[in-house]
Amino acid sequence: MKNKKVVLKSLIGIFMCIEIISIFLMMKANQNRELYKKEIKNNENALAIYIKSEDGSYVKSFGNTWPGEGYRLNENYTKCLDLNSELIENAFSYADNTFTLTTTKVAFCYLFFDATGVPAGLDIFNSSPSGLEKSTLLGNMYRFVGQQSSGVNNYVCFGTSDQGECTSYPDKYMYRIIGIENDTYRLKVIKKDALDSTYSWASDNTTYTPWSESQIFYALNGDDFLRTDNYISDAWRNKIDNYNWLYGSMMHSDTTYGAKQGANGIYDIESGKTLAKWYEKAEANNNNVLQEKVHSDKVNAKIGLVNLSDVYFAPAGGSLLGNVSCHGEVSSSSNCSGSWLTLVQNDATAPSNIEWSMSRNGWDTNYYYINTITNGTITNSYQSDKYSVRPVFYINYVNLKGGNGTMTDPFIIE
Repeated sequence: MKNKKVVLKSLIGIFMCIEIISIFLMMKANQNRELYKKEIKNNENALAIYIKSEDGSYVKSFGNTWPGEGYRLNENYTKCLDLNSELIENAFSYADNTFTLTTTKVAFCYLFFDATGVPAGLDIFNSSPSGLEKSTLLGNMYRFVGQQSSGVNNYVCFGTSDQGECTSYPDKYMYRIIGIENDTYRLKVIKKDALDSTYSWASDNTTYTPWSESQIFYALNGDDFLRTDNYISDAWRNKIDNYNWLYGSMMHSDTTYGAKQGANGIYDIESGKTLAKWYEKAEANNNNVLQEKVHSDKVNAKIGLVNLSDVYFAPAGGSLLGNVSCHGEVSSSSNCSGSWLTLVQNDATAPSNIEWSMSRNGWDTNYYYINTITNGTITNSYQSDKYSVRPVFYINYVNLKGGNGTMTDPFIIE
Protein backbone atom coordinates (compact mmCIF):
# COMPACT_ATOMS: atom_id res chain seq x y z
CA MET A 1 0.00 0.00 0.00
CA LYS A 2 2.84 2.36 0.85
CA ASN A 3 4.47 1.77 -2.53
CA LYS A 4 1.17 2.56 -4.28
CA LYS A 5 0.96 5.89 -2.43
CA VAL A 6 4.53 6.74 -3.48
CA VAL A 7 3.75 5.94 -7.11
CA LEU A 8 0.54 8.01 -6.93
CA LYS A 9 2.39 10.99 -5.46
CA SER A 10 5.06 10.68 -8.15
CA LEU A 11 2.46 10.66 -10.91
CA ILE A 12 0.72 13.70 -9.41
CA GLY A 13 4.07 15.47 -9.27
CA ILE A 14 4.80 14.65 -12.93
CA PHE A 15 1.37 15.90 -14.04
CA MET A 16 1.85 19.12 -12.07
CA CYS A 17 5.25 19.67 -13.74
CA ILE A 18 3.74 19.07 -17.16
CA GLU A 19 0.92 21.53 -16.39
CA ILE A 20 3.39 24.18 -15.19
CA ILE A 21 5.53 23.72 -18.30
CA SER A 22 2.45 23.92 -20.53
CA ILE A 23 1.32 27.14 -18.87
CA PHE A 24 4.84 28.56 -19.23
CA LEU A 25 5.00 27.66 -22.91
CA MET A 26 1.54 29.13 -23.51
CA MET A 27 2.56 32.38 -21.79
CA LYS A 28 5.78 32.43 -23.81
CA ALA A 29 3.87 31.90 -27.06
CA ASN A 30 1.51 34.74 -26.18
CA GLN A 31 4.51 36.95 -25.39
CA ASN A 32 6.02 36.05 -28.76
CA ARG A 33 2.78 36.89 -30.52
CA GLU A 34 2.67 40.26 -28.82
CA LEU A 35 6.32 40.77 -29.71
CA TYR A 36 5.60 40.00 -33.36
CA LYS A 37 2.66 42.38 -33.29
CA LYS A 38 4.88 45.08 -31.89
CA GLU A 39 7.67 44.35 -34.36
CA ILE A 40 5.43 44.43 -37.39
CA LYS A 41 4.32 47.91 -36.39
CA ASN A 42 7.56 49.36 -35.14
CA ASN A 43 10.47 47.24 -36.27
CA GLU A 44 11.70 47.15 -39.86
CA ASN A 45 12.98 43.60 -39.28
CA ALA A 46 9.37 42.42 -39.57
CA LEU A 47 9.25 43.76 -43.13
CA ALA A 48 11.07 42.80 -46.30
CA ILE A 49 10.97 45.68 -48.78
CA TYR A 50 11.60 45.13 -52.50
CA ILE A 51 11.82 47.88 -55.13
CA LYS A 52 11.33 47.42 -58.86
CA SER A 53 14.48 48.09 -60.89
CA GLU A 54 14.76 49.35 -64.46
CA ASP A 55 14.89 45.83 -65.92
CA GLY A 56 11.57 44.98 -64.27
CA SER A 57 12.93 42.73 -61.50
CA TYR A 58 12.48 43.44 -57.79
CA VAL A 59 15.59 44.10 -55.68
CA LYS A 60 15.62 44.02 -51.87
CA SER A 61 16.02 47.50 -50.42
CA PHE A 62 19.47 48.08 -48.93
CA GLY A 63 19.07 48.32 -45.17
CA ASN A 64 15.38 47.57 -45.68
CA THR A 65 14.82 51.28 -46.25
CA TRP A 66 11.30 52.51 -46.98
CA PRO A 67 11.26 54.06 -50.48
CA GLY A 68 10.82 57.80 -50.81
CA GLU A 69 8.64 59.79 -53.19
CA GLY A 70 8.04 58.44 -56.67
CA TYR A 71 7.09 54.91 -55.56
CA ARG A 72 3.82 53.20 -54.78
CA LEU A 73 2.97 49.85 -53.21
CA ASN A 74 2.19 47.00 -55.60
CA GLU A 75 -0.75 45.53 -53.72
CA ASN A 76 -0.97 42.44 -55.95
CA TYR A 77 2.53 41.33 -54.98
CA THR A 78 2.59 42.46 -51.33
CA LYS A 79 1.87 39.61 -48.90
CA CYS A 80 1.56 39.28 -45.11
CA LEU A 81 2.02 36.03 -43.15
CA ASP A 82 1.01 34.81 -39.71
CA LEU A 83 3.16 33.03 -37.12
CA ASN A 84 2.73 29.76 -39.01
CA SER A 85 3.89 31.37 -42.27
CA GLU A 86 0.36 31.10 -43.65
CA LEU A 87 -0.88 33.80 -46.03
CA ILE A 88 -3.40 36.22 -44.49
CA GLU A 89 -6.05 37.54 -46.85
CA ASN A 90 -6.93 41.25 -46.60
CA ALA A 91 -4.20 41.86 -44.04
CA PHE A 92 -3.52 45.48 -44.95
CA SER A 93 -4.81 48.62 -46.59
CA TYR A 94 -2.85 51.19 -48.59
CA ALA A 95 -3.98 54.74 -49.21
CA ASP A 96 -2.22 58.11 -49.48
CA ASN A 97 1.13 56.29 -49.46
CA THR A 98 0.32 54.85 -46.01
CA PHE A 99 0.57 51.12 -45.28
CA THR A 100 -1.84 50.01 -42.52
CA LEU A 101 -2.36 46.57 -41.02
CA THR A 102 -5.98 45.52 -40.67
CA THR A 103 -5.41 42.50 -38.40
CA THR A 104 -3.28 41.62 -35.36
CA LYS A 105 -2.48 38.15 -36.76
CA VAL A 106 0.38 39.47 -38.93
CA ALA A 107 3.91 38.27 -38.15
CA PHE A 108 5.79 39.32 -41.28
CA CYS A 109 5.13 41.21 -44.52
CA TYR A 110 6.82 41.28 -47.93
CA LEU A 111 6.29 44.71 -49.50
CA PHE A 112 6.87 45.40 -53.20
CA PHE A 113 7.14 48.94 -54.59
CA ASP A 114 6.96 50.20 -58.19
CA ALA A 115 8.16 53.52 -59.53
CA THR A 116 5.14 55.70 -60.25
CA GLY A 117 6.10 58.15 -62.98
CA VAL A 118 3.37 58.43 -65.63
CA PRO A 119 2.11 54.94 -66.56
CA ALA A 120 1.53 54.21 -70.24
CA GLY A 121 -2.15 53.57 -69.50
CA LEU A 122 -2.63 57.16 -68.37
CA ASP A 123 -0.87 58.54 -71.45
CA ILE A 124 -3.02 56.35 -73.71
CA PHE A 125 -6.16 57.38 -71.84
CA ASN A 126 -5.29 61.06 -72.22
CA SER A 127 -4.61 60.65 -75.95
CA SER A 128 -8.29 59.62 -76.45
CA PRO A 129 -7.73 57.00 -79.18
CA SER A 130 -10.67 56.02 -81.36
CA GLY A 131 -12.86 53.42 -79.65
CA LEU A 132 -11.91 54.18 -76.03
CA GLU A 133 -15.06 54.71 -73.96
CA LYS A 134 -13.92 57.38 -71.47
CA SER A 135 -17.24 58.63 -70.16
CA THR A 136 -18.49 55.39 -68.59
CA LEU A 137 -16.69 52.93 -66.32
CA LEU A 138 -17.42 49.40 -67.58
CA GLY A 139 -16.74 46.91 -64.84
CA ASN A 140 -13.55 48.21 -63.29
CA MET A 141 -12.03 49.83 -66.37
CA TYR A 142 -12.39 52.16 -69.32
CA ARG A 143 -12.80 49.84 -72.29
CA PHE A 144 -12.33 49.90 -76.03
CA VAL A 145 -15.70 49.31 -77.72
CA GLY A 146 -16.93 49.16 -81.29
CA GLN A 147 -16.95 47.22 -84.52
CA GLN A 148 -13.65 46.35 -86.18
CA SER A 149 -14.79 48.19 -89.31
CA SER A 150 -15.25 51.44 -87.35
CA GLY A 151 -11.55 51.67 -86.51
CA VAL A 152 -10.74 50.80 -82.90
CA ASN A 153 -7.22 52.08 -82.23
CA ASN A 154 -6.07 49.78 -79.46
CA TYR A 155 -3.11 47.95 -81.04
CA VAL A 156 -0.05 47.77 -78.79
CA CYS A 157 3.32 46.04 -79.12
CA PHE A 158 4.61 43.81 -76.32
CA GLY A 159 7.95 42.01 -76.38
CA THR A 160 9.77 44.70 -78.36
CA SER A 161 10.00 48.51 -78.40
CA ASP A 162 10.98 48.48 -82.07
CA GLN A 163 7.91 49.36 -84.13
CA GLY A 164 9.37 47.92 -87.33
CA GLU A 165 10.03 44.58 -85.67
CA CYS A 166 6.54 44.58 -84.15
CA THR A 167 4.68 45.29 -87.39
CA SER A 168 6.86 42.81 -89.31
CA TYR A 169 6.05 39.99 -86.84
CA PRO A 170 2.54 40.77 -85.55
CA ASP A 171 1.87 37.12 -84.67
CA LYS A 172 4.59 37.42 -82.03
CA TYR A 173 4.44 41.02 -80.83
CA MET A 174 1.01 42.51 -81.58
CA TYR A 175 -1.68 42.76 -78.89
CA ARG A 176 -4.91 44.67 -78.42
CA ILE A 177 -5.89 46.65 -75.33
CA ILE A 178 -9.14 45.42 -73.78
CA GLY A 179 -9.24 48.27 -71.30
CA ILE A 180 -7.46 50.59 -68.88
CA GLU A 181 -8.12 50.19 -65.14
CA ASN A 182 -9.60 53.32 -63.61
CA ASP A 183 -7.41 53.48 -60.48
CA THR A 184 -4.00 52.12 -61.54
CA TYR A 185 -4.18 52.79 -65.32
CA ARG A 186 -2.98 49.24 -65.76
CA LEU A 187 -3.50 47.85 -69.27
CA LYS A 188 -5.44 44.64 -69.87
CA VAL A 189 -4.34 43.18 -73.21
CA ILE A 190 -5.17 40.18 -75.40
CA LYS A 191 -2.88 38.66 -77.99
CA LYS A 192 -4.06 39.64 -81.46
CA ASP A 193 -3.32 36.21 -82.97
CA ALA A 194 -4.07 32.82 -81.44
CA LEU A 195 -1.22 30.52 -80.49
CA ASP A 196 -0.26 28.09 -83.24
CA SER A 197 -1.82 25.00 -81.64
CA THR A 198 -5.28 24.12 -80.34
CA TYR A 199 -5.70 23.17 -76.68
CA SER A 200 -8.07 21.08 -74.56
CA TRP A 201 -9.34 22.37 -71.24
CA ALA A 202 -9.11 18.87 -69.74
CA SER A 203 -9.12 15.27 -70.90
CA ASP A 204 -12.12 14.23 -68.77
CA ASN A 205 -15.65 15.56 -69.32
CA THR A 206 -17.31 13.88 -66.34
CA THR A 207 -15.30 15.68 -63.63
CA TYR A 208 -15.20 19.47 -63.52
CA THR A 209 -11.72 20.95 -63.93
CA PRO A 210 -11.29 24.51 -62.57
CA TRP A 211 -9.43 27.03 -64.71
CA SER A 212 -6.47 26.95 -62.30
CA GLU A 213 -6.10 23.19 -62.89
CA SER A 214 -6.81 23.16 -66.62
CA GLN A 215 -4.31 22.12 -69.27
CA ILE A 216 -4.56 25.59 -70.82
CA PHE A 217 -3.68 27.33 -67.54
CA TYR A 218 -0.48 25.34 -67.18
CA ALA A 219 0.40 25.74 -70.86
CA LEU A 220 -0.01 29.53 -70.88
CA ASN A 221 1.72 30.11 -67.55
CA GLY A 222 4.45 27.66 -68.50
CA ASP A 223 6.56 26.68 -71.49
CA ASP A 224 3.97 27.25 -74.23
CA PHE A 225 3.82 31.00 -73.71
CA LEU A 226 5.07 32.78 -70.57
CA ARG A 227 8.31 30.82 -70.17
CA THR A 228 9.44 30.74 -73.77
CA ASP A 229 11.47 33.39 -75.59
CA ASN A 230 9.42 32.57 -78.68
CA TYR A 231 6.94 35.09 -77.29
CA ILE A 232 8.32 36.81 -74.17
CA SER A 233 11.90 37.40 -73.00
CA ASP A 234 12.90 37.67 -69.34
CA ALA A 235 12.96 41.49 -69.42
CA TRP A 236 9.42 41.70 -70.81
CA ARG A 237 8.13 38.88 -68.61
CA ASN A 238 8.75 41.10 -65.58
CA LYS A 239 6.42 43.76 -67.03
CA ILE A 240 3.44 41.39 -66.68
CA ASP A 241 1.59 41.72 -63.38
CA ASN A 242 0.49 38.86 -61.22
CA TYR A 243 -3.25 39.25 -61.03
CA ASN A 244 -6.15 37.83 -59.03
CA TRP A 245 -8.21 36.44 -61.91
CA LEU A 246 -11.95 36.14 -61.21
CA TYR A 247 -14.19 33.89 -63.26
CA GLY A 248 -17.76 32.78 -62.62
CA SER A 249 -20.02 29.83 -63.24
CA MET A 250 -23.20 30.50 -65.20
CA MET A 251 -25.81 28.61 -67.16
CA HIS A 252 -25.48 29.00 -70.90
CA SER A 253 -29.17 29.61 -71.62
CA ASP A 254 -30.43 31.48 -68.54
CA THR A 255 -31.70 35.05 -69.10
CA THR A 256 -31.54 36.23 -65.48
CA TYR A 257 -28.52 34.37 -64.09
CA GLY A 258 -26.61 33.19 -67.15
CA ALA A 259 -25.14 33.98 -70.54
CA LYS A 260 -28.30 35.60 -71.96
CA GLN A 261 -27.76 38.63 -69.74
CA GLY A 262 -26.16 41.85 -70.89
CA ALA A 263 -22.52 42.72 -70.22
CA ASN A 264 -23.12 44.43 -66.85
CA GLY A 265 -24.90 41.35 -65.47
CA ILE A 266 -22.16 39.02 -66.71
CA TYR A 267 -19.48 41.16 -65.05
CA ASP A 268 -21.35 41.13 -61.73
CA ILE A 269 -21.49 37.31 -61.78
CA GLU A 270 -17.81 36.97 -62.68
CA SER A 271 -16.73 39.36 -59.95
CA GLY A 272 -18.88 37.65 -57.31
CA LYS A 273 -21.26 40.58 -56.83
CA THR A 274 -24.51 38.84 -57.72
CA LEU A 275 -26.22 35.49 -57.62
CA ALA A 276 -25.36 32.85 -60.20
CA LYS A 277 -27.11 29.65 -61.25
CA TRP A 278 -25.59 26.53 -62.77
CA TYR A 279 -25.89 22.76 -62.58
CA GLU A 280 -23.64 20.25 -60.81
CA LYS A 281 -23.65 16.47 -61.12
CA ALA A 282 -25.59 14.58 -58.44
CA GLU A 283 -23.43 12.24 -56.35
CA ALA A 284 -25.75 9.25 -56.75
CA ASN A 285 -26.42 9.60 -60.48
CA ASN A 286 -25.95 11.86 -63.46
CA ASN A 287 -28.96 14.04 -62.76
CA ASN A 288 -28.69 17.83 -62.67
CA VAL A 289 -28.51 19.53 -59.28
CA LEU A 290 -29.24 23.26 -59.47
CA GLN A 291 -26.73 25.51 -57.71
CA GLU A 292 -27.97 28.99 -56.84
CA LYS A 293 -25.45 31.19 -55.04
CA VAL A 294 -22.76 33.78 -55.45
CA HIS A 295 -19.88 32.00 -57.12
CA SER A 296 -16.65 33.45 -58.45
CA ASP A 297 -13.43 31.48 -58.45
CA LYS A 298 -10.11 33.29 -58.04
CA VAL A 299 -6.55 32.40 -58.93
CA ASN A 300 -3.40 34.52 -58.78
CA ALA A 301 -1.31 34.19 -61.93
CA LYS A 302 0.23 36.19 -64.75
CA ILE A 303 -1.69 34.77 -67.71
CA GLY A 304 -5.41 34.21 -68.16
CA LEU A 305 -8.03 34.05 -70.91
CA VAL A 306 -10.73 36.45 -72.00
CA ASN A 307 -13.68 36.83 -69.61
CA LEU A 308 -17.22 36.63 -71.00
CA SER A 309 -17.76 40.20 -69.79
CA ASP A 310 -14.85 41.34 -71.99
CA VAL A 311 -16.60 39.80 -75.00
CA TYR A 312 -19.97 41.36 -74.11
CA PHE A 313 -18.65 44.87 -73.40
CA ALA A 314 -16.59 45.07 -76.62
CA PRO A 315 -19.08 45.21 -79.56
CA ALA A 316 -20.92 48.49 -79.18
CA GLY A 317 -21.29 51.82 -77.38
CA GLY A 318 -24.16 54.28 -77.24
CA SER A 319 -27.48 52.88 -76.03
CA LEU A 320 -26.10 49.33 -76.23
CA LEU A 321 -23.15 50.09 -73.96
CA GLY A 322 -23.11 47.45 -71.22
CA ASN A 323 -26.35 45.89 -72.48
CA VAL A 324 -25.18 43.63 -75.32
CA SER A 325 -25.56 39.88 -74.90
CA CYS A 326 -23.44 37.70 -77.16
CA HIS A 327 -25.70 34.69 -76.68
CA GLY A 328 -26.95 33.64 -80.12
CA GLU A 329 -30.61 33.57 -79.04
CA VAL A 330 -30.59 37.26 -78.00
CA SER A 331 -31.15 39.89 -80.69
CA SER A 332 -28.29 42.16 -79.56
CA SER A 333 -25.83 39.35 -80.37
CA SER A 334 -25.93 40.50 -84.00
CA ASN A 335 -23.40 43.14 -82.91
CA CYS A 336 -20.90 40.57 -81.65
CA SER A 337 -19.54 38.98 -84.84
CA GLY A 338 -18.08 42.26 -86.06
CA SER A 339 -16.63 43.26 -82.70
CA TRP A 340 -12.98 44.31 -82.68
CA LEU A 341 -12.35 41.56 -80.08
CA THR A 342 -13.64 38.66 -82.20
CA LEU A 343 -10.99 36.10 -83.16
CA VAL A 344 -11.96 36.08 -86.85
CA GLN A 345 -11.46 39.86 -87.03
CA ASN A 346 -7.89 39.47 -85.76
CA ASP A 347 -6.58 36.13 -86.97
CA ALA A 348 -8.05 34.67 -90.15
CA THR A 349 -5.65 31.70 -90.00
CA ALA A 350 -6.21 30.68 -86.39
CA PRO A 351 -5.99 26.89 -85.83
CA SER A 352 -9.70 26.91 -84.86
CA ASN A 353 -12.38 29.56 -85.32
CA ILE A 354 -13.61 28.75 -81.80
CA GLU A 355 -11.66 30.05 -78.79
CA TRP A 356 -11.79 29.31 -75.08
CA SER A 357 -13.04 31.74 -72.44
CA MET A 358 -12.35 31.45 -68.71
CA SER A 359 -16.05 30.96 -67.84
CA ARG A 360 -17.55 27.71 -66.65
CA ASN A 361 -20.95 26.56 -67.89
CA GLY A 362 -21.93 23.56 -65.77
CA TRP A 363 -23.18 19.97 -65.82
CA ASP A 364 -25.78 18.80 -68.33
CA THR A 365 -26.84 15.19 -67.62
CA ASN A 366 -23.69 13.59 -69.01
CA TYR A 367 -20.85 16.09 -69.27
CA TYR A 368 -19.34 19.31 -67.94
CA TYR A 369 -19.14 22.26 -70.33
CA ILE A 370 -17.05 25.44 -70.62
CA ASN A 371 -18.29 28.61 -72.34
CA THR A 372 -16.47 29.21 -75.63
CA ILE A 373 -16.71 31.86 -78.35
CA THR A 374 -17.53 31.19 -82.00
CA ASN A 375 -17.39 34.22 -84.32
CA GLY A 376 -18.23 36.46 -81.37
CA THR A 377 -21.17 34.37 -80.16
CA ILE A 378 -21.10 32.35 -76.94
CA THR A 379 -21.25 28.58 -77.30
CA ASN A 380 -20.70 25.73 -74.85
CA SER A 381 -18.09 23.01 -75.37
CA TYR A 382 -16.80 19.81 -73.83
CA GLN A 383 -13.71 20.18 -71.67
CA SER A 384 -11.90 17.72 -73.95
CA ASP A 385 -12.54 19.71 -77.15
CA LYS A 386 -9.55 21.37 -78.83
CA TYR A 387 -9.84 25.07 -79.67
CA SER A 388 -7.79 28.22 -80.18
CA VAL A 389 -6.24 30.16 -77.30
CA ARG A 390 -5.34 33.85 -77.03
CA PRO A 391 -3.41 34.80 -73.85
CA VAL A 392 -4.65 37.75 -71.79
CA PHE A 393 -2.63 39.64 -69.17
CA TYR A 394 -2.13 42.93 -67.31
CA ILE A 395 0.75 45.36 -67.90
CA ASN A 396 1.70 47.85 -65.21
CA TYR A 397 4.12 50.78 -64.91
CA VAL A 398 5.56 50.87 -68.39
CA ASN A 399 6.25 54.05 -70.32
CA LEU A 400 4.58 55.03 -73.57
CA LYS A 401 7.23 55.60 -76.23
CA GLY A 402 4.98 56.45 -79.19
CA GLY A 403 2.32 55.30 -81.63
CA ASN A 404 -1.36 56.14 -82.07
CA GLY A 405 -2.92 52.67 -81.66
CA THR A 406 -3.52 51.75 -85.30
CA MET A 407 -2.18 48.49 -86.65
CA THR A 408 0.38 50.31 -88.80
CA ASP A 409 1.33 52.70 -85.96
CA PRO A 410 0.68 50.69 -82.78
CA PHE A 411 1.35 51.99 -79.28
CA ILE A 412 4.98 51.34 -78.32
CA ILE A 413 5.85 50.80 -74.66
CA GLU A 414 9.13 50.26 -72.86
